[in-house]
Amino acid sequence: MKNVGAIPWVISAAIHLTAAGIFLWLAALGVDYWERSETLPNEGAVFSFETAEVGAAPADNPSRDAEPSPVPGRPAMLASTATMRDALGVDRGGLEALAMSLPRVRRGLPLPKDVFSLASVRQESARRIVILIDASGSMIGGYQSAVEEIAAAVGRLSDEQRFAVIAFQSGRAIVAPPGDLVRAGPTLGQHGIEALKSWMSDKIVPQGSSDPRAAIRAAVELKPDSIVIVSTGLMGVADEPSARATLLADLDALNPRDERTNRRPIQIACVHLLDAEPLAALEAIAKAHGGPGAYRFIPRLNEIATAVAEAPAPDETSARLDAAVAALAAGQTSRARVELLRIGLGQPLHRSSPVALVSAAEISLVADHDAAAALALASTAAQGARAFGLTATAARAQSVATAAAEAIKVHRGAIRNP
Repeated sequence: MKNVGAIPWVISAAIHLTAAGIFLWLAALGVDYWERSETLPNEGAVFSFETAEVGAAPADNPSRDAEPSPVPGRPAMLASTATMRDALGVDRGGLEALAMSLPRVRRGLPLPKDVFSLASVRQESARRIVILIDASGSMIGGYQSAVEEIAAAVGRLSDEQRFAVIAFQSGRAIVAPPGDLVRAGPTLGQHGIEALKSWMSDKIVPQGSSDPRAAIRAAVELKPDSIVIVSTGLMGVADEPSARATLLADLDALNPRDERTNRRPIQIACVHLLDAEPLAALEAIAKAHGGPGAYRFIPRLNEIATAVAEAPAPDETSARLDAAVAALAAGQTSRARVELLRIGLGQPLHRSSPVALVSAAEISLVADHDAAAALALASTAAQGARAFGLTATAARAQSVATAAAEAIKVHRGAIRNP
């Protein structure tokens, strides 16, 4: 009974010793994490480039300027705003420079274009396009005009579209080099368009009959979403209706209609030149596989090149980007940053998303002095820009990420070595 009073003291000492051990263990983990995090890469915490909900700014802001923080409880950032601006390469009118940079980037980044127009036959949702050009003897009178129009149509394609050209004559399919779909736009360039024209004009001599079946099979093998046939007619006066029926049946087997959606995997349009076609095979193909507007008959060659390159109508994201730029130019940085975040994170499959994210990162760094948020946003912008092949935007995002990482290092060094 003498030692009964000592039991609570023993229990208390055990509890305190256990708590002290846990505290020391956690402290050791923290020191180890701090040491490992000193070697910051240029790309920091990366948001997944997926749809994300835009919320409030992070509660943890370790990147404030040395000036007194207007938000109580947030540490001041020792790296000066001027240092960050120097790292970003902007002058003292940093916000104005950011506002001016967005429209310049915007003009250099066309909105997604998936429209293909050839001789006023227009196809939507055309990302992978195969053009079949009739190289039979009946095309002698209109072949060169067709070549010119095909080259012009290819020149209107965006860098988000791929194409191939296949000539057909006497049952043969002749695929233009390199024999596969190639990227259009700046990657192809005027040199590539001229090379295509040279191949069609110099390497292909119109002759023989107009049997397109081998060319259609070769086109389908390239897995396009759009095929355009340019021909003076696939059937002549000597052909029987059964030949037309066989051609349509073969094409239906290659491009079957989905019973559930009533759609076909490939849309097919036909540009019919010069001569009337007795069995109307081209019109029948366009009607069955392309729908309204997929067929055009051009009786005179001076009418072939009437297609006009139309600028894509501004979409909702485009208008929102304009509004964000206007808000930034007016000094409404908070509003601009929220709008840019909504564009960048809410619609990550839009080409404007990386531009919006890197601009939001710049605002975070230059205006908000929030290097942690800037690093995460810039890293995500770089990831998205690389996915879209936007080299300039990726480099811009990388420079912001580098500046943000350097600002965080300066801040941590000041904490460790006051």
